[in-house]
Amino acid sequence: MGLAADNTTTIAFKTLDETIAELKHSGRISILALDCESCEWDIYSDILALDEPIQQVLLQMHGTPYMANELFLAMQEAGYVIFHREAEFSGSGEVYDYSWLKLSPSFFNWKV
Repeated sequence: MGLAADNTTTIAFKTLDETIAELKHSGRISILALDCESCEWDIYSDILALDEPIQQVLLQMHGTPYMANELFLAMQEAGYVIFHREAEFSGSGEVYDYSWLKLSPSFFNWKV
């Protein structure tokens, strides 16, 4: 549960796992695209904790909070690499589109 902006209305929130289960999308997601107006900084750990890995993750990221390095490091440690980045500067501040691709662990173990 959470509170609305006026601190008087209670709103029920669902986790990413609950949403995937309710929509019967378990095991069927290969691309996950999110534009959730700054929730990306809180939800990335839920994406990485899913039982089935997502092949591509596309996030529209708003601003650059202190935990940005944690997000990028966590994605890298989970085997994701950035294959696209685009910056947008508008009246609403910094907005970045990032796209990650999950690669096989063997990709990172090659030798020259």
